[in-house]
Amino acid sequence: MLDNAVTLNKVDLTTKALVPKKKARPNLRCKFCTIVKAYSTIYGLWSHIFLKHNDIPNAKRLQEIQRTASLWRAYWAQDVDGGRGGPTVTKLAQAELATFS
Repeated sequence: MLDNAVTLNKVDLTTKALVPKKKARPNLRCKFCTIVKAYSTIYGLWSHIFLKHNDIPNAKRLQEIQRTASLWRAYWAQDVDGGRGGPTVTKLAQAELATFS
């Protein structure tokens, strides 16, 4: 009667290592807008902040661009290309400089 029995080897009883979950893509939303405005690119968000919020002091707009640059850089380095070169990485590095204006 044990002809149909299933047997397992010890190696079959172990679990596989979990693949690390990717960090979620940062939300690209304008914090200065009263309604939710989301953007698909970091450049789109920055352009919006620069062109549409002249009523916000430059220092605050620059601070927000730099904050989003840091978030995007962390995401890009971890999940996109490991922080290798390219125009996006160059622009992120420029935005994070203390002399950025």
